[in-house]
Amino acid sequence: ELTNQDRDTVRILGERLYRHKTFRVNYTTYDIQRDGDTINPQTYPDIMVKSPEMGAGAQPYWYARVIGIFHAMV
Repeated sequence: ELTNQDRDTVRILGERLYRHKTFRVNYTTYDIQRDGDTINPQTYPDIMVKSPEMGAGAQPYWYARVIGIFHAMV
């Protein structure tokens, strides 16, 4: 069973981090079609995601700029 400390800790196997130039996201569109986008920090780094905030005054989307794409075995 995981403790709270385990949940707050990230262990990277082999202490290796891999950098990528692009990130491909596949998704289903509003009309049930498949589509995809590529995120590339060098050419189009700006993204927006649906906000989990609820209630009056909540923003529907969060905006961000991707500065790098990495993956690791955890």
